[in-house]
Amino acid sequence: MKNQRFLQKTWVRVLLAVLAAAVVFCCADLVRVAGMREKPLFCVPVQTADDGGSGIYIGLLYGFSVRGDFMPEDPPPRVTEYTWYLLGIPAVRGNVIIKD
Repeated sequence: MKNQRFLQKTWVRVLLAVLAAAVVFCCADLVRVAGMREKPLFCVPVQTADDGGSGIYIGLLYGFSVRGDFMPEDPPPRVTEYTWYLLGIPAVRGNVIIKD
């Protein structure tokens, strides 16, 4: 009986740790894309364009659809349009207003 409780507590702790990591990674990527106009750091590119950054990125329970100026002749590389997906549902869309 004690062994089962120990296993249950262990699984709950592991699940909470994974969930906490997902929240931290998601917040960090959202700040990078929406605030800093950079590509997400903790996501894997699934479908990308030939410009080196635009495309679909998938993370742990979230994802991004990113469009931007990532060509070498467009310094500095930056995100111009993004959609943040939480559990596959579009949650936040944004267009970055660029003032040069």
